[in-house]
Amino acid sequence: MDTPDGGRLRFDVYGRAVIEVERRDGRWVASYVGEGRRRPAEDVRLPPEAPAESLADHLDVLFHEYARPGTSVRRVGWHAADSAADSSTDSGPTGA
Repeated sequence: MDTPDGGRLRFDVYGRAVIEVERRDGRWVASYVGEGRRRPAEDVRLPPEAPAESLADHLDVLFHEYARPGTSVRRVGWHAADSAADSSTDSGPTGA
């Protein structure tokens, strides 16, 4: 299943990082998001066959070491794709 309208699914990862995931060329591509910018999350590998509904579970497995009581990986929305190619030096999860 592709993301809505070709957009990006956004996930809060244990309150430590925000990750956007989009479907591109038959695979999932992740980016870290912060302060209006995003950068490739090259350390995040998601199975290309995974349905969108399972992405939070996959992120949970990848980032479980950041879990704290009362926190979780949760989908916080989606954003329409834009044509601007942005990148930054924004960091990934704190303490990484």
